[in-house]
Amino acid sequence: MFEVTLTEEQGRALKDAAALLRAQAEGLQKTGSSNTVAALEGYVATLETLGAAQGSVSVSAEQCTHVEKTEHILEGVRDGLFNADFESRAKEVGHTIRNLDEIVTNVNTQASQR
Repeated sequence: MFEVTLTEEQGRALKDAAALLRAQAEGLQKTGSSNTVAALEGYVATLETLGAAQGSVSVSAEQCTHVEKTEHILEGVRDGLFNADFESRAKEVGHTIRNLDEIVTNVNTQASQR
């Protein structure tokens, strides 16, 4: 476990990312994707747990991986929005990605010092 102090902005990013992934999982569920949906639901649970925390929070390696994989998924969302000329929203998703990346970087830095 790693201790991370979340900023208010990072907490908001976790909540926003959870909402975006939840909606994507719902769409995938409706189109017959069960394995992907199960994985996304696990990521959403992690994002919601961390997003509900105030200040310092313990983050496991698995939770860190969920946050990192969420970044990759959101990069696709961001790129799609840019390509469809929804630049303002794409920039907001990009900001969410950067905040998530700060959390992953913090955990990885701690892991490399062990």
